[in-house]
Amino acid sequence: MSTIITFYSYKGGVGRSMAMANIAVLMAQRGLKVLAVDWDLEAPGLERYFSYFEQSTSSGGLLPFFTEVSDALRTGGPLPNYQQHVWNINVNTERSFALIPSGRDTHTHYAAMLEQFDWHRFFSEGGGDFIERLREAWLAAFDIVLIDSRTGMSDTGGICTIQIPDVLVAMFTANDQSMLGVLDIIHAAQRGRQQLAYDRMPLTILPVACRFSSFTEFQESSTWLNRFADHFSGICDDWLLPWVPLRAMFERLKIPQVDWFGFGERLAVVEQGTSDPSSIGFGLDRITDLLASDFNDLEAALGSVARQPSDWKRPERVEHSPKTTADREDYKYDLYVSFHHGGVLNEWVRTFVDNLVDWLALELPRPPQVFFDTKDLVPGEPWNVQIEDAIKRSKLLLAILTPAYFASAFCTREWVMFEERERITKCGPLIIPVLVRGGQHLPERVRRRKWLDASNITLVSSQSWNASKENYLLLQESASSIARMLENVAPYDPDLNIVLNEEALNELRPPSTSFPERSAQ
Repeated sequence: MSTIITFYSYKGGVGRSMAMANIAVLMAQRGLKVLAVDWDLEAPGLERYFSYFEQSTSSGGLLPFFTEVSDALRTGGPLPNYQQHVWNINVNTERSFALIPSGRDTHTHYAAMLEQFDWHRFFSEGGGDFIERLREAWLAAFDIVLIDSRTGMSDTGGICTIQIPDVLVAMFTANDQSMLGVLDIIHAAQRGRQQLAYDRMPLTILPVACRFSSFTEFQESSTWLNRFADHFSGICDDWLLPWVPLRAMFERLKIPQVDWFGFGERLAVVEQGTSDPSSIGFGLDRITDLLASDFNDLEAALGSVARQPSDWKRPERVEHSPKTTADREDYKYDLYVSFHHGGVLNEWVRTFVDNLVDWLALELPRPPQVFFDTKDLVPGEPWNVQIEDAIKRSKLLLAILTPAYFASAFCTREWVMFEERERITKCGPLIIPVLVRGGQHLPERVRRRKWLDASNITLVSSQSWNASKENYLLLQESASSIARMLENVAPYDPDLNIVLNEEALNELRPPSTSFPERSAQ
């Protein structure tokens, strides 16, 4: 089956074009019919990686092609054929692949052409339908189409990450800007995919850590591999074997940092080969194995970790039967809301939770149950007993993170109790962190988690809530994440004994904080 694969990075300097150029050569060497397209029109140059090989060039390119298409759509003239803009790259006497460059090197007025091209007008004149027909033509003519997409957010980025691809190779380096930026694009692409006017299978995501140094900074690299696994949890569930840890996937498919290949446009698979495990070519060869097999040959890509262990059993999905007695214990709440009470945050959290309940009702087969302590405490009964029981009988913790969160003894205890449940039940994450303020001050083990980012949101009153696009997106992402996590919660165990780890509590406490004795909030 033919596949279109987009290579995307949120930030530059990742080595995206270099990686795609190497993979194009490796796929051609495997005998596949390959088309490589330089869609990074603002910073093109993919063709410069192929100076090793004999080339049959044309005077065209992707931007001249789309300029001709736009003119034809506007005037009603005949549509041009993309084949007039294709180069042929001869990898050896028997293998070659097709390349559509940007057109920069063959058009002296490329910059003016790029500045004048109007993507909004292009789509308003039927460009979306044309791209759909172009996609079908490429799938019919090639086994693999590789798209080198522009970084950041752009008009062409939507084409390359939503409309055209079957697979998105999301490339990033070990820093928060790069990693969290690419995660935002993944979520945006998944949402955009659902709203397409054209039939599509769900987008398959392959996240790849690039320029990753694991030999000189072993401890730091291990920490970042754990962070990758936390932040990308659930992203690869449609293809990664259930017994393969996500961390192991990142470790085996990473692209290492090799300074030599930072000079000029060099192909590692040509100059270095693919046999040395420390080489760039080795990692790219494994990624090629995965992509060329349409994610079916995981053992070639991941090695022995992909083999099913003899003692592995598929977890059985627990179906909760209706209560047979009035006093049967079970979970009472889907969410326990944890936040530091005070100031404008109280109203924002209240409004956020009320709206979140409505969104969750669309995701779940029944109305969600939420414990929000200022509302749900029963007058006349000991508050501390009610709090402990609510924590024990809540499936997930919704933690609203601000700089004061871990300065609160109550919030810290709630967090650690759910951490302990995660450790004991081993059913997956039970904490949904929502970062409102102060991300740079969070404890290290909290930063390793995947959080929902509300740091750019204005803490508005309930009257202004629905007018905020940021709040809308936060609710959408929160409801989707919570619904997925609820599916994996372990069955309620009334005998589960959670002993608070004082060391774990102290690790989360800010250095200057002295926890008071617990009393009502």
